[in-house]
Amino acid sequence: MKKVRLEVDLDEGWQQISLDAAARHHLCNVQRALSGEKVLLVDKSGRRFFSELGENGCVKRMGDCLADTEPPYRVHLIQGMPKGDKWEFILQKGVELGATDFYPLNLQRSIARVKKEDLSKKVIRWNKIIAAAALQSGRTGCPIIHPVTDLKACVAELALLPNTLRVVAWEEERSLSLADAISDYRKHCGIPEHICIVIGPEGGLAADEIGVLKESGFQVVSLGRRILRTETAGIMALANLTYEFE
Repeated sequence: MKKVRLEVDLDEGWQQISLDAAARHHLCNVQRALSGEKVLLVDKSGRRFFSELGENGCVKRMGDCLADTEPPYRVHLIQGMPKGDKWEFILQKGVELGATDFYPLNLQRSIARVKKEDLSKKVIRWNKIIAAAALQSGRTGCPIIHPVTDLKACVAELALLPNTLRVVAWEEERSLSLADAISDYRKHCGIPEHICIVIGPEGGLAADEIGVLKESGFQVVSLGRRILRTETAGIMALANLTYEFE
């Protein structure tokens, strides 16, 4: 089914609307939707409605608002900036797997460094990737990308979150798995409101960065016996959360 996202929130009792120029172009010209075709309409807040496309870009409501698809917690993926297009892959797949917040970090072993003069254009592109992935995967909400920052600033911000499971994946950890950390948290605290996952860049996390995270309440966990690429590790961790909680 073809989908279109609006930049406005719809009233509870709406029955018919006229699409704005951008939404109409995307639905009719890009997706080639035809009059009379059933489409999925998503408003700014992420509410989804089965609808029917009419003439001249009008859309008619066909039923009640669909069920919320968001997980019962917020997932904060804290990722050491990778090089090339790996970051865009992480954003896209992270959205599909339920991440709600992305934190790009400049770490000691980060190969990629975003230049200040290029940042605004990149953020616009990153947000477009997130919005498209949210629409494609049927997300009720649209995830947030936070400003590029360093580890200490990010950890200080995350310290304010209540009822939070905090983990960092590290290839040198052998005893505690992510599944064990989740199980232990659920046993003692129930379902968390927030889950923070730190993933290092291509060169991995330095020992003193692990120390900073430990001091801030992060548990060091293993994602298995094999060494994963940075663009794979976060995706695997998110898939584990989906399995454990959904």
